Amino acid sequence: MKRLSVCWLLVLSGVFAAPTARAQKESKTEEPRGKSVNYLTDIKPLLRDKCFSCHSSRKQAGGLRLDAASLIRKGGESGPAYVTRSASKSLILKRVTADDDNRMPPAEDGTRLTAKEVAKLTAWITSGATAPNEAIPEDPSRHWSFLPPVKADVPSTSAGWIRSDIDRFLAAEHHRIGVTAVGETSRSMLLRRASLVLTGLPPTLEERREFLDDKSPVAFEKAVDRLLKSPRYGERWARHFMDIWRYSDPSGYGKDFRDSRQHIWRWRDWIIQSLNSDKGYDRMIVEMLAADEVSPEDQSSLRATGFLARNWYKFSRNFWLDNIVEHSSKAFLGITVSCARCHDHKYDPFEQVSYYRMRAIFETHDLRDDPLQPTSTGPANGMLVRAYDAHLDRKTFTFLQGKEDRPGKDPLHPGLPKILGELSVEPVSFPVTVWYPALRRENRDAALKAARSAIASAETGLKNARTALAASRKKLSKFQEPGPRPDASPKKPAPGSPSDSGTPVLSDDFSKLNLDQWRVEGGTWSVKNGRVLQSNGASVLHRLVSKTKHPRNFRAKLRLRITGGENYHSVGLGFDVNGKAMNGVYLEESVPKVQFTRQGADGRRVYPAAGRVTTPLKLGKDYVLEVAVKDQLLNVLIDGELKVAYKLPARRAGQIAVWTFSATGELDQLDVTELPPGTQLEPARGGSTPSPKMLTKKDLQLALKVSEAAETLAVVHRRVTKSATASLEARIAVETVKSGLAEGNADTLATAAGRASRQHAVDQLSEQVAQAQLKIQQARQKRETVAKAARAKAAGELQAAEKQLAGLQKKLATAKGQLNNGSSEYKPLGPKYPKTSSGRRLGFARWITDRKNPLAARVLVNHVWLRHFDSPLIERTFDLGLRSEKPRHAALLDWLAVQFMEDGWSLKKLHKQIVMSGIYRLSSSSSQASAATRAADPDNHTLWRMNARRMEAEAVRDSVLSLGGSLDLAMGGPPIEHTLGQTVLRRSLYFRQDKERQMTFLSLFNGAKVNECYQRKATVAPQQALAMFNSQIAASQARKIAETHRTLNGSEFVKALFEHVLSREPAPKEQVECTRFLPNSKAAPRLDVNSHWCC
Repeated sequence: MKRLSVCWLLVLSGVFAAPTARAQKESKTEEPRGKSVNYLTDIKPLLRDKCFSCHSSRKQAGGLRLDAASLIRKGGESGPAYVTRSASKSLILKRVTADDDNRMPPAEDGTRLTAKEVAKLTAWITSGATAPNEAIPEDPSRHWSFLPPVKADVPSTSAGWIRSDIDRFLAAEHHRIGVTAVGETSRSMLLRRASLVLTGLPPTLEERREFLDDKSPVAFEKAVDRLLKSPRYGERWARHFMDIWRYSDPSGYGKDFRDSRQHIWRWRDWIIQSLNSDKGYDRMIVEMLAADEVSPEDQSSLRATGFLARNWYKFSRNFWLDNIVEHSSKAFLGITVSCARCHDHKYDPFEQVSYYRMRAIFETHDLRDDPLQPTSTGPANGMLVRAYDAHLDRKTFTFLQGKEDRPGKDPLHPGLPKILGELSVEPVSFPVTVWYPALRRENRDAALKAARSAIASAETGLKNARTALAASRKKLSKFQEPGPRPDASPKKPAPGSPSDSGTPVLSDDFSKLNLDQWRVEGGTWSVKNGRVLQSNGASVLHRLVSKTKHPRNFRAKLRLRITGGENYHSVGLGFDVNGKAMNGVYLEESVPKVQFTRQGADGRRVYPAAGRVTTPLKLGKDYVLEVAVKDQLLNVLIDGELKVAYKLPARRAGQIAVWTFSATGELDQLDVTELPPGTQLEPARGGSTPSPKMLTKKDLQLALKVSEAAETLAVVHRRVTKSATASLEARIAVETVKSGLAEGNADTLATAAGRASRQHAVDQLSEQVAQAQLKIQQARQKRETVAKAARAKAAGELQAAEKQLAGLQKKLATAKGQLNNGSSEYKPLGPKYPKTSSGRRLGFARWITDRKNPLAARVLVNHVWLRHFDSPLIERTFDLGLRSEKPRHAALLDWLAVQFMEDGWSLKKLHKQIVMSGIYRLSSSSSQASAATRAADPDNHTLWRMNARRMEAEAVRDSVLSLGGSLDLAMGGPPIEHTLGQTVLRRSLYFRQDKERQMTFLSLFNGAKVNECYQRKATVAPQQALAMFNSQIAASQARKIAETHRTLNGSEFVKALFEHVLSREPAPKEQVECTRFLPNSKAAPRLDVNSHWCC
């Protein structure tokens, strides 16, 4: 329908011009020429395209219907539509060729007949208007999908394979057309089938053996219950619903998100958890559309409104709302109401105005990012994107021909297509803790805890500042003039001491990516022109980590080149690597410097000022970064010039790493040697200077001034944190009284809060003054210590700092003068939102999940059936309108839909009902079927056998990892970069996927399309076989599987592999061929699993 809409817009823009006045005149008199006109192939399609929206069973403008030949002859209120063999007397021809005001179709529809179409209609009438007898289309309200499902009586059929009522419906259809079901599949294959369908993973060897050893009649039911209770069930079926609901991580790069929203992954986790807890599907719909109206204080439920957030589009709110209307109606109702955005629906009884009434349901909503509240199990962590009604007064108008610059005059109320019923809407009023979330107890407590923690940090900072000040004073008091300047490199041993060459530990010229030596942790690594390249410039740490540890005392030289990246352009060398923990030195080009950094086991990094030196760096230039470490002393040189001498914190033994962050880069040569005993390094220095420089007394005096200013700033900062806490406490006191959460005198409390706020403002300005004073001392120090060429710049910085100080001191004086003015004004605790919500989305959600709704349960059952049998009960999974014929198994569909609702919309009960049926146990082989069965139903529409099916992309990858015992079963969390599918071994649904990015392996195997994926399409392509063969994962897991059965030989080894991977024994021919292959495979070259990087 979107294509039709585009065509109409092109017509209006003149690409397909409407007939000119001359052409219109000619169309009235043009006589038929050439071949005869056929009603079914020429006239009915023309009328359907141009006239049915106003003149059919859906709508009868002027009492006229044109959707059947007999009705055309009958005509409407103005009489018969045509007179046989008389074009001039036929009303229909007069109307389609009339002047603009009276011409049909109306100009606003943009669908007027062309001269050629008028000629066809004229030819048909003048030739006798012959047409076959045809059925009159039914009243749309009687269309099967618009009638509530009814639980029909279960047929009283019998067959040996029948195990449930589902089977009786299908057996009756078998009997009707004369087919016979094949026998059941093997128990081993039945378990594999259920395991893959319910969890997306094959059964383990232990699960298979346990099932096969259990001969009880309830063995399979126990296995099904175990699978449904597994957390893997929620992950498997979450991926299916993510298809239907169009899950997408935000597209765009950096922070420029364009589609979907940041933090959307919390909705994905909500889907998984909801499925695992068997939350009713009706409740899931309510929460996705209106959790903010039904559970406004439950952040766990608010995650569900990610369904709405996923449709967000940065550049057009109209496009955003169009997406919501289109895909909520397709996903939950199976109707294409979006086809009525520009005009009345061409096929279904949906007027254009009904589309905009549905849009009005969502018109008032918007999105916001809330901080996650702390819970009983842990502190607040991160943000939550959620929906709320932000625009309660916003109106909805019909857009003429769908053009947003041509709105109608009258605003519309929210509603539904008339044929579907009425929408009941009740506004929702919120308690104060909803529209003013800062007043929630947990948020107040968290704010106070953070404020008091800031005081503690300030105390620590003051203590450190005073320690540094004491050290500066001591250093100045003990100062002696220095001797000769030391060399700008680590000192060599005295004559007769051991050689400085050192014992080689690690050497790599990076002419290839040696994965026997390195472990890849993120990034996109390749080899070009004899260098290793890392070409992923994202702001993520990408590392090569050595597989061996380095000596405690060592020297490392790395030749590198920074070539670009997103922000920082940092390339470095790490040492003492233990998991995430690492010491490191890096060159950063964006703010040119060399910097020591320390990363903790939790991934957090610190960047000490004493380990930082500004130094000129350029993109595309080679540098030699040299790192020498002896115990806790670090020297860093660039191109042989000493830059940093730093005392390290306590160390742990670890590995070497080379890495990039927000950078692309090249590596040329790395040499790591053990530092010979007796080697002396340059002692650590307290400050950072561009090159070694002997300290003078004046240097120490300037440093003391800086330390004194820093200590003053620390004192003021402590005062700021205390006044911030006092202000917060005062504002909480008055706001809780004003909101009715506590008792007290609001006026008195407001005055106190105003006083505390002003005191905090004074303290903040005092801190800014102290910061400016520190900046002045630092600028004076810099002016005296930099090279002569840079002194003019340093003097300018000093002048700017002094000017800034003068301005701040004036502001501070003004603030102090207002301190006791008695005002009760103060800053709120946080944002305030509307006190009510429209209730529109909640009304819509409750209408969808009403037992009387004819669509929702049918649509869901159809989707579930499709993913169990690889064939839906309703062919058009997202369009149950008038073009959707009544399904062959309509009675079964309705029976399942009603049963589903009676079971509390429980998906797990529906799954079990299907999986425990006899039809589900049938073999997928047609070799057992009779010729009569194959002839009567060659496409297996009646399910006389199970459909053979291909595994989805995610199931292929996850199954390979599971079979090798390597699948990481960690659940939830932010998306993993799509480039890490070969090295991060988690389930596939946790990897980033959006319009622009998808794991290569998944895209090759027909992974989900984020724009629309109501039913996946399977293809067979040679690239898929190549991907499996060249995949690092496939090769490594194959070895692990083989290792599991290493004690077996020959045919026993082959049999064990078949059972492990395919859950069955090999056929005799397979056994022979594979056993014959084994000796050759042992003689073949060993596959280097790390040299294949295609996927």
